[in-house]
Amino acid sequence: MSQNTSAIGDGMVLLKPFKEARRRLQWFDRTSEKRRTPMTRLQRTSWDAEERIFQAVKSHSLEYSTLENIRIPDPSTKRGKKEVDVVLVTKSAIVLIEVKNWKGKIETYEDENGETDIYQADRSPKPVLSLIRRKCEVLKRMAASRFSDFAGEVFPLVVLANKGGEPNQKINSMTSVCSLHGKPNRSGKELHKAINSLLEGLEPAENNHIERMVQMLKSFGTWDSIHFEGGGKEVGDFSRIPQEWDRFDVESVDIEVIGGRLMTLIRGPKISVTKNKRDGSHDSTTYEEGHEIGLYKAGDNEPTSIPLENLSRVEFGYSSPVDWSRALSGAKVRSGESKGENPLSRFKKGQVVTGTVLAHFPKDSDRVTGILVELVSNQVNGLASTRRLDTSPEMIKFFYAVGKQIQVRIDRIRGRKKIDLTIVEDQYDAPTRPTHRRNRLSRPCRSAVGPGPDRQWPLPLLSTLSSSVDPSSHLTRHAGTPLQPYRSLLLLQRPLLGAHPRFHPRSFRFLFLQTLSSASNLS
Repeated sequence: MSQNTSAIGDGMVLLKPFKEARRRLQWFDRTSEKRRTPMTRLQRTSWDAEERIFQAVKSHSLEYSTLENIRIPDPSTKRGKKEVDVVLVTKSAIVLIEVKNWKGKIETYEDENGETDIYQADRSPKPVLSLIRRKCEVLKRMAASRFSDFAGEVFPLVVLANKGGEPNQKINSMTSVCSLHGKPNRSGKELHKAINSLLEGLEPAENNHIERMVQMLKSFGTWDSIHFEGGGKEVGDFSRIPQEWDRFDVESVDIEVIGGRLMTLIRGPKISVTKNKRDGSHDSTTYEEGHEIGLYKAGDNEPTSIPLENLSRVEFGYSSPVDWSRALSGAKVRSGESKGENPLSRFKKGQVVTGTVLAHFPKDSDRVTGILVELVSNQVNGLASTRRLDTSPEMIKFFYAVGKQIQVRIDRIRGRKKIDLTIVEDQYDAPTRPTHRRNRLSRPCRSAVGPGPDRQWPLPLLSTLSSSVDPSSHLTRHAGTPLQPYRSLLLLQRPLLGAHPRFHPRSFRFLFLQTLSSASNLS
């Protein structure tokens, strides 16, 4: 029995080299097949359409700069960036262009905001115009935050690039949509005509301002990408790369399998990796098998792992991760900051900073007790209590809407996701209660419907308020919504009231009754 066991063991030892040889050859064959991955027909047609539109936009007479696949940061999304196919910067305005290579019938529908959008008739409606409009608003807000003198315009434009597209008559009349159907030889002229209609009547801006906008757009970067020898390509965000690859220094990486089938059989799998650095230098090294790239493909919520040897090239879309909170606030990076800095280290107790409203708590209630504020995108959050806000609970969601930029003061730091905040920015003149409270018994008595016996409304203020708005128009316009007249008058008159040193919000009911009386007298 022992002799048989020994013979089997010796046989396994003799077979081990053959198994290893077989594994090496299988690795080479599998890797060669993956590296030959071609570009799909859908990808090729889509990217060809985008490249064609890009070249046509570049030839526009008012073109200052044309950028491709720029990522506009959006604080309301998970990873904070939305791609724009083509960005045209002119001396008068910026045009964000979305290219759609749709075939067949193209129809219109009303989105959740009641605005007209477009979709392919044979597919379920997905927002197109509303998304590009959102990108325009985000870019305008960022520019206004970063540059105090920003006064430019940002326009959306959807280009239907496929000659087989059949938009309806309503789409053909929309200024924000350019259809190239049936005009393959005049596509450039038709596109220029659509752009000119958007820019008509606008005054040119100063060159230094235009250059600042171009540099800001370039700082956003584009997609990370992986490439195959067969022409295949995937874009997205890298979730995992080899530790020695630093996008701060490396622009792209070229990958090759060393030797053919015979050399792989003899020496085993070997991979040559050449890092192309941003300063123009190159650095080559040899890798063993087993390294992988993690990629969030565009539109996916989960990363995909790709063996390194399957790729021919890796490109980084940006040199460093963009701090979207700094991009929105316009803050400059300090010279002493390093790439490995803890984002929490830039904050301290008592500091006033700008953040983005992420959510309201409780989420399913009209009475908001807390506001979640993002200070650094996907890294540092804080919670601001609404206890000291002198704003009605139903109006907090309006004054401090999700996605809005607000100023907060840091009260306590307990961790990246555990920061206590106080809102210090008066959005729409919504005041905050003082931190100190006097004894209620020492306060003078206030009437529930007026300023009280110790206070008098200044006549100039009342006359100004009465002349600032026609209350009857608001009451007529919102006759079906009982609370809307109150809210409308509040929004229109509160800036004036908040500026008065003796104003108290409880007295607004008195003024509201006076305004209603004035409205009835006018009628």
